[in-house]
Amino acid sequence: MKVLEFVILGKYERRIKMKKVITTVGTSIISNYRKGGGTKLDSYEKYLNESFKNWEEDYSISMKKTLKDWMKKVKEEDISAEIKSLLKIKKEEDCCLEVYLITTDTVASNLCAQLIAEYFKEKKDDCIEVKYNPKTSNIKGLQIENRKKFVQQGLPNLINKISRIVNGYYDNVIFNITGGYKGVIPYLTIMAAVNGSSIKYIFEESNELITIPSLPLKIDEEVFSKYYFQLTRLEEGIGDYSKVKNEEFVAYSELEGKGLVEWDGKYAFLSPIGQIFFNRYRDRYFTFYCTKEIWEQIHKEEDILRIIKTKFYSEENRESKTEDKGNGHKKVYDDGNNCNRIFYFVENGNIYIYKVFSRDHDKYEQYIRTVKFEDEKQKTLKYAESHKIEKEREKNV
Repeated sequence: MKVLEFVILGKYERRIKMKKVITTVGTSIISNYRKGGGTKLDSYEKYLNESFKNWEEDYSISMKKTLKDWMKKVKEEDISAEIKSLLKIKKEEDCCLEVYLITTDTVASNLCAQLIAEYFKEKKDDCIEVKYNPKTSNIKGLQIENRKKFVQQGLPNLINKISRIVNGYYDNVIFNITGGYKGVIPYLTIMAAVNGSSIKYIFEESNELITIPSLPLKIDEEVFSKYYFQLTRLEEGIGDYSKVKNEEFVAYSELEGKGLVEWDGKYAFLSPIGQIFFNRYRDRYFTFYCTKEIWEQIHKEEDILRIIKTKFYSEENRESKTEDKGNGHKKVYDDGNNCNRIFYFVENGNIYIYKVFSRDHDKYEQYIRTVKFEDEKQKTLKYAESHKIEKEREKNV
């Protein structure tokens, strides 16, 4: 579990632990305001339901003032379901919270998220840090007017947004599903279960916090290893799916049978459930392509294998140490003051490793001078197969 900081309380020092809380935001602030007899927002009804891209700052400032004035008059637990649930989670977990607000693609949800973020900032609660940015917290396509848009854009954007926030470390994550659309609950429940996270929510109008503990749900990793290439194509979207499926009938039929394909008659893409499972698989494994010869060499060279497991799999680490060595070899991972080098290229979003060195620097120099990249690329594309290596991450402590 991540340690945030040491906090001085008088003469005492105590260690504060922090958990990430993914919190979907609905419109309970507005609903509760209206239940209390508030009517000043009635003229904004149409605007509140519009897409966030139509946000008007002047309108929003006026509505925020109205709601803030009301918030000051009611009990803290009566302001919104999101605020009430976060306060209860903090008390139950007895730790600090790093809260990530996730909003739907509506003006109303983002208005409420701003009010929640400002509320905790003004409250000056050192143990609840709220993360909200209207440019990144808003999930495009997450709306209920258009089912196709919801499934093809909204849910994948939601799933990938959470994956980026968590960055593979789900052990200290809580999914707070008290607010937001009920339609996302099944997907967030599965996402939490697959990754071993707990789920919390306030039950209806009560004050009771319900916890669904992490569940021992496993995925069929073999299908993701076997059809990695097809899954990456589905993730990008396949236009003429009927033609593509006929060319690789067995692969796509099996993926369909496992509920990993969404198809609207022409256009096919990775289903939301498939996206959850595929992200989980990639959190655990690094998949790349290479020839049988290079695969065997990687396993003979302990340093190269270690680097791939601990550094090379990370795009950030990989890009920071990639250099252009000349003769067309534009992507060479240089591990620094040693002989470890990994030659690779990217094709259709996939990593291809075509040469590695770990000992003989003279042979490495000779290779750069005498072997052209294009020749190696064509050979690799022709004979490469997909391989996976389990990542070795630093523990999140």
